Amino acid sequence: ATTELKARIFYLFVSFIMSFALCYLYSNEYLYLLSKPLIDSFEEGENRGFIFTHMSEAFLTTLFISICVPFFMLIPYLAYSLWLFIVPGLTLNERVYANEKLLLFFFLFLISFLICYTQIIPYMCAFFLNFEVSDTKAIFFNIRLEAKIYDYILFTIQSILLSGVFSIFPIIFLVLIEGDFVHSSILLKWRPLMFVLSFILGGFLSPPDIFSQIFVAFALITLYETSIFYLFFYNRLKNIRHKVV
Repeated sequence: ATTELKARIFYLFVSFIMSFALCYLYSNEYLYLLSKPLIDSFEEGENRGFIFTHMSEAFLTTLFISICVPFFMLIPYLAYSLWLFIVPGLTLNERVYANEKLLLFFFLFLISFLICYTQIIPYMCAFFLNFEVSDTKAIFFNIRLEAKIYDYILFTIQSILLSGVFSIFPIIFLVLIEGDFVHSSILLKWRPLMFVLSFILGGFLSPPDIFSQIFVAFALITLYETSIFYLFFYNRLKNIRHKVV
């Protein structure tokens, strides 16, 4: 088992190094893909880009992209490697159950990424660009976005990372509920505390603006409330099955 674990860690390390090299080689293409939601939010015909305010910022941004993109790309491979490592110690029923949750994780991970990239980030960009003040809106001054490249990429990566975190939470709740580790009375008892913790986590996890923090907090609250409803219907379905049997 130790040899297998070392081998899988080595494969992950080699995969990361190769992915890092490829991402660094095509860093401009990845930079364009990450910047596209903001670029598409500009008015048609505007020739606008990004700025950097110290000498190494553009290089550090390229390096940051080359590290983060392979990390996201290797998350499914990491989950699959972990699954291959633990599967020999599972029974047949446990393997079937774990297979279902692994496939569900891959599906939720992909869906959350697509929703974040195609819907949430463009909406946030369009929302914040509405606060620009142009000549048609003001006489004395203009307010125009001159985005720093590192700040924008960090904002985008944080948003995508949050979407990945949200794809894990439903799996955790499903395992806890279906394994009878939690009960509806406990979730209801913890509800006020979870509301407070959701806003605290929103402040720590989201980009540093109140809109993103509130959005993350409400997403966590919605996930928690959905878990309560799922647990209620799951218990009712389990009771019906026991009566039929």
